[in-house]
Amino acid sequence: MRGNSYVPFMLRRGDGSTLSLDFTSMGGALDTRFTFSRSSTATFINSSGLVQFANANLMTYSTPRSAGSAWAAVGTVTRGSATITDPLGNSSAQEVTFGTTGSAIFNTTGTTVTNGITHTFSVWMRAATGTTNVRIGDANVGAVSTVSLTTTWQRFSCQYVSSGTNDGGAIYSQTGTASAPFYVWGAQVQPGSSVGDLLETTGAIRRDVPRFDYDPTTLAPKGLLLEGSVTNLLSYSEDFSNAAWTKSGTNGSMTLTGTAPDNAATSRLLEENTTSYAKHSLERNITISAGIHTFSVWLKEPTSNSRRYAHIQLADGQATAARYTIVVDLQTGTITASGANNGTAGAPTGTAHSITAYPNGWYRVTISMNHVASPSYPVIMLGDSSALFGGNNQPFYSATTPYKGLLVWGAQLETGPGASSYIPTGASTVQRAADLCQMTGTNFSSWFGSPTSATVYAEAFANIIPPASNFPGVWFMNKSGNARNYGYVRHSTGNLRVAGMTTPTGSTIKDIDTSPATTVTAGTRFKHAVAMSDLNRAYAANAGTGVNTGSDTTVYFDETVESLTIGLAPGQLGSHTIAKLKYWPIALPTATLQALTA
Repeated sequence: MRGNSYVPFMLRRGDGSTLSLDFTSMGGALDTRFTFSRSSTATFINSSGLVQFANANLMTYSTPRSAGSAWAAVGTVTRGSATITDPLGNSSAQEVTFGTTGSAIFNTTGTTVTNGITHTFSVWMRAATGTTNVRIGDANVGAVSTVSLTTTWQRFSCQYVSSGTNDGGAIYSQTGTASAPFYVWGAQVQPGSSVGDLLETTGAIRRDVPRFDYDPTTLAPKGLLLEGSVTNLLSYSEDFSNAAWTKSGTNGSMTLTGTAPDNAATSRLLEENTTSYAKHSLERNITISAGIHTFSVWLKEPTSNSRRYAHIQLADGQATAARYTIVVDLQTGTITASGANNGTAGAPTGTAHSITAYPNGWYRVTISMNHVASPSYPVIMLGDSSALFGGNNQPFYSATTPYKGLLVWGAQLETGPGASSYIPTGASTVQRAADLCQMTGTNFSSWFGSPTSATVYAEAFANIIPPASNFPGVWFMNKSGNARNYGYVRHSTGNLRVAGMTTPTGSTIKDIDTSPATTVTAGTRFKHAVAMSDLNRAYAANAGTGVNTGSDTTVYFDETVESLTIGLAPGQLGSHTIAKLKYWPIALPTATLQALTA
């Protein structure tokens, strides 16, 4: 083995590492050496344990200029100077005057929103002199609220449910009153009910904000959430009153009742009715492709007239109607029973379930099953017992007054063996795009340094162990777009692996197995460290059950790699949260690898 190279310009820390990243303490800001992209909106769990959208600006121009932008006008609108001093002290605010009732400026061209979900419009405004009133709202529907402008810059905001895919924000004249001149700057439309930091846009929308996830139960920071692309196959994921949802043995109204896990008043009451000895349920019939699917939903026991138990079921369209059912105790936050009834011996394959506590008494419940045939039937049922019921495992009982119920929010059906981050939907299904996080060029080479040996240490959560042919990576070192050195969780088995080349300049990847295999349980934190050189690799891993080690003298380290990718490789499924990543330009001893992962 050649000697370790010394790179004078690399910054070495006290432990000799040249890269040390702690994604649990970045305060929501990614290291600037990374390039991050995602071509859709996405949600995460914030530090309060609430479901929140990552910040975005869905309008193409954040300042409504008179030329070169997508802002249009109706009525009598006079645009003055476009070089007014803005809240940041620059000269980019626009002067506007409304001359008649019915005047407005709005941005819809290029705006991309999800039809049928809540969005927030925010904008900075001030009066040129004195005071004046204007209205703000939704370009497709109309004004939402009236705001009073003074000569001090203020940020105003309002919420609306989008009614189209180009539903941008708008500023309207006050009813019956022309406005005095006022200044406007920094307009933003973002999904959800929160007002995020302004993302200025000058021709393209912004959705490239990374997500730093928190544990919803303990509120501890987990790290950088990185997921593959997946679709919520359920439209109206929060509007259970919509006719797309079949209601059986219930009052049917699904009234809005209380605060949901996103801190908005959007949860609904599933309440039984007078139908005697009936199934009291909420369900769908969804066309799918064969394979494992996961249904997830948030449930909560109301403070009065509540049903303690919910029975959640997945069924498919095969002739024997495979079914898998779990019983949820909403007082203890536990699964009290689970079982199958599919007309044949044994349970359907791919069955799994989980329950996770969220703030304010909410629980996210997940259930997975392999669907042999379309369609999928996700069902939420009120229950009067902690045990499974006979027949099709669907609880039939006669309700007594006052009728009882439970709170429901945020339903999702997706491909794969686990629930990814929540994807709100309106009138249509919605796809969340994949996250891509990479370090290239001198941002990579400045700490990598092309050594002949190296050590990588990582901590992460494998939120979902994906199906076959997918490799949810913790880290990849790439050359010309191809992974050459990497650590990942093996598909299906959940085994933690590292891999490299079979020859120093070859193209064939080979795994190093730990002995015994280190199995990662979905949702749990794990550690691994690998020392790599031209001649061999040594490996240590911990997945919560002790340290396992392995080595292989036939797996080589490619020292000519050009970039680092963390999380999933492009095109891969799954979900990881990366907590820590460190790099040393030397191969550390096996004892040190064991100490790191203990």
